[in-house]
Amino acid sequence: MVQIINQPQQQYATVSTISTQQRQLIPVNFVQLESRRRNYLGAAEEFDNKSGHERYYFFHGGKGHNLDLSFELVEQLGLTRGQNCEHTVYVSNEVLNRNPEEGGITIDNPEDITIVKPGTILEREVQTDENSLITELKEENQVQEELLEIKNTQIANLVRERRELIQATDELQGRLDEANNTIDDLQTDLTTEQNSRQAAEQQRDQLRQELQRITVERAQARRSLQNEQETLQQTQNQLTSANDNLRGLTNQRINLQAIINNAQVSLGVDDLGDLPALPQGDDLHSLLDRPTREQLQNEQAIRQNTEQQLEQIQQELQEKIVELNNERGDNRPNVSSTTYTQLCNEKEELERKFQELSELVSIYQLSSHYTFNFSLKDEESINRVQEILNN
Repeated sequence: MVQIINQPQQQYATVSTISTQQRQLIPVNFVQLESRRRNYLGAAEEFDNKSGHERYYFFHGGKGHNLDLSFELVEQLGLTRGQNCEHTVYVSNEVLNRNPEEGGITIDNPEDITIVKPGTILEREVQTDENSLITELKEENQVQEELLEIKNTQIANLVRERRELIQATDELQGRLDEANNTIDDLQTDLTTEQNSRQAAEQQRDQLRQELQRITVERAQARRSLQNEQETLQQTQNQLTSANDNLRGLTNQRINLQAIINNAQVSLGVDDLGDLPALPQGDDLHSLLDRPTREQLQNEQAIRQNTEQQLEQIQQELQEKIVELNNERGDNRPNVSSTTYTQLCNEKEELERKFQELSELVSIYQLSSHYTFNFSLKDEESINRVQEILNN
């Protein structure tokens, strides 16, 4: 449904006048913009580095808007670059709701803007109900019938006048034929022009579709590029995390190797696997409680002295036994029972000391296989060595 919102200046227009005036349809979602005397601001690239656009300033609803029109759209609208827009401007509501780009709202599509020039009959799409639509259609049909009747009357008058002219002016027949030929030529040219215009409109539609397709493909390519960049960033983050983990494992391996090397040096072996097995009934703590190499050397010196003392005591014991046996055999009266008891006690004491020294010598011989020349005090080091010895 359309509504004429701008009538021609003459109140009583003839059919020929109405037919020569151009009608222009304004979509229902378009709004009229207000303009100051100077609405052209200059090339958009002068303000925000947006090339290929001209910037205009309009108002709507008390709010100003910078509109950036492409050079092609300026030419299609019939505007002159570098000059003010002197005509009434309509744009779609969607244009005013867009987010500005580089300081201005970009308009490249001619379907988003309409310019109304002077002398144009402006028709506006309006939404209406069914009854109003029927009424308006009837009124429009009535107007069309009146216009058709006026046209038929004028045609009849023209036919009558033509017949009278033919009858009155035979000498002008040749000129009339020539005029008819000219009309035919003009009609042919008009048909050709209309065909050319249709072809141009079809080409424009094709270009518009191609532009939309390119825009969609560009958006898809941009999204694909963003996805690839995000995937690459995730891969780089994973690689960085893997490198950090590798460096951590390498540091742990170096620290563990240093502990093993220190343990091998401290134990005096080239390989921890070469250590002898723990004696039955012993553990790491019992081995650590045993004497060091220096202490063992001192104990060995003590053992040698003890063995010498033991040999001396054995020799003295043998001598006293011989002496005691001699006294028993001789039945000497000067040997008392007290002396005899004392000698027996000395013999038992010497045998006991001999037994203790023998056990001590056995322990020293066993300890010589597990003598350490270092001291482990902290619980962590003891546990590490215990694990090494168990393996």
